[in-house]
Amino acid sequence: MRKLFSKINKKIRKLLLPTEHQRTLARWRKDDLDNSKRYRYDLNSESMVFDLGGYRGEWSYGIYDLYKCDIMVFEPIKSFYSSILDNIEGRIGIQAFEFGLSNKNEISPISLCDDSSSLFLDSGEMIDIQLCDIADFLEKKKIEKIDLMKINIEGGEYDLLERLLEIDFVRNISNLQIQFHELDDQSEIRMKKIQEGLSETHIITYQYKFVWENWQLKL
Repeated sequence: MRKLFSKINKKIRKLLLPTEHQRTLARWRKDDLDNSKRYRYDLNSESMVFDLGGYRGEWSYGIYDLYKCDIMVFEPIKSFYSSILDNIEGRIGIQAFEFGLSNKNEISPISLCDDSSSLFLDSGEMIDIQLCDIADFLEKKKIEKIDLMKINIEGGEYDLLERLLEIDFVRNISNLQIQFHELDDQSEIRMKKIQEGLSETHIITYQYKFVWENWQLKL
């Protein structure tokens, strides 16, 4: 009985005393930025866009329909990758890749949980996925400039962004749209260090902590 009351009290506190993240998410939704700023960029048919964590491809085909730009979308989970292929049919400027980008080449286990599938959480069925070193991919594809990179990879953003800073490629990315994830007590430390590195070449245009933020290359 005592355990039951404890669970009820926790639920009540959660409802009455929302966490900082819940308050930030509510502010994001109130400002309706999901349908505005995440799609509004200075892009055209000559632009190159990367979508890391494509899920089912909605963001990619939304950007393509607006600007008709070239888009590379990365989704390592087969079922989501298949959905992307269905959704981008007829949109010739979008290329889909059935692997994720990270700081090294490896096969890694991932926990399946719909759009929150993660390498770092054990919350569902586990499958193996392919990850590729972004430095190798950029060199192989001879990519020298990216106009917009969207990153929503459920915790993988830390390794990826640290790698981009390490190889000094961030200065070749005009906009970085990032969703950081709070995984453990090291997440905020790593996030702040990455933000410090980005601030040398970019300015923040909007920021909702652990929801979405955008970094624009300094003129």
